Amino acid sequence: MESSLLVICWNSKDISLDGLDKELEEHKNYDVHIGSLSSELRSLHEKSLDLGVRLKNRKVVNSILENLSGVWTWTTGGCASSARSSEDDGAE
Repeated sequence: MESSLLVICWNSKDISLDGLDKELEEHKNYDVHIGSLSSELRSLHEKSLDLGVRLKNRKVVNSILENLSGVWTWTTGGCASSARSSEDDGAE
């Protein structure tokens, strides 16, 4: 009887080891997938930071341009000063 119990226990260990092998393989696949997601998140975070800096710079430039709007006239060909000199007034 003892030998039959050992065989049953041995067989159940084999079955559970097969199950563990399958689970380990699945976990390896998850690890690869998680690593890929982590890399993608890191890349997206870097892009987000870059876009944040660009947006901040754009806001600063827009603010500067708004302050200069009375001095400069923007055209499609560039900009030209709208400030009049004393020569334009005919004064000497």
